[in-house]
Amino acid sequence: MQRKITLPSHAKVNLSLKITARREDGFHDIDSIFQAINLLDEITIEVTDANSIEITASNPELPTDSSNLCWKAAEVFKKAFNIENGVKIHIEKRIPVSAGLGGGSGNAAATLLGLANLFEIEKDSLFSLAIELGSDVPFFLTGFSLARGQGRGEILSELPATETLKFLLINPGIPISAGWAYKALHLEKGYKENVQRDILFENELERPAFKEYPLLEMLKQEFREHGADQSLMSGSGSTVFGVYSSEEVRETAKKYFKAKYPDFLVVKAETYFSGQN
Repeated sequence: MQRKITLPSHAKVNLSLKITARREDGFHDIDSIFQAINLLDEITIEVTDANSIEITASNPELPTDSSNLCWKAAEVFKKAFNIENGVKIHIEKRIPVSAGLGGGSGNAAATLLGLANLFEIEKDSLFSLAIELGSDVPFFLTGFSLARGQGRGEILSELPATETLKFLLINPGIPISAGWAYKALHLEKGYKENVQRDILFENELERPAFKEYPLLEMLKQEFREHGADQSLMSGSGSTVFGVYSSEEVRETAKKYFKAKYPDFLVVKAETYFSGQN
């Protein structure tokens, strides 16, 4: 049996995010367009003889105890398939934490896929575990480049991904909990769930995030002032991104943002296509 594997764990941006219903289980039904991008972490998994789970990470801000989604993924995998071996997982972290880019969810999906490879488990048997771990995890498990997610995010329809989109991402280092964002949205006066709209580049979670953190709305506006064709907050934030048709304009915008916000993460990214590394 192979005892060690390293897998890429890609980030995503939401090209749209609409809330369609509040569920009885406390979660929300969504209608979202997920786009995988080539910003990625690396997950290395090693099988051990001790019946334990051990997490290490290059980013000291990342928890390495049972609250880590990789830990939870390993735990549910071991339980589901009666695995007595232990696992060591190292997370080489490049995706910012609590940033609306699905870093933790992607790490959990990569952990499930890596363990399935090591223990020769069929990928199709992982999807019930994925939704147990989080609403974004099933998208990363599919390996789709572009998909529409409905329900909690587990009802996924692959969309044709043929165009390479040029993104510029800015993360100001404000951790925003998805749970807080959804709750804050529902507390807004006049907010109503709407299942009829089908609009790209609209994110309903911007409303509470911008109200609490006006800087994010300012960043979105600055993208438009510096040549972005579209700009949006991803997920529950706090990453804001611009989409550019011109590499020259994107590079100029990157220099502007890095000069004005030297403490923020400012990074280019492109569409990730299935089959790429």
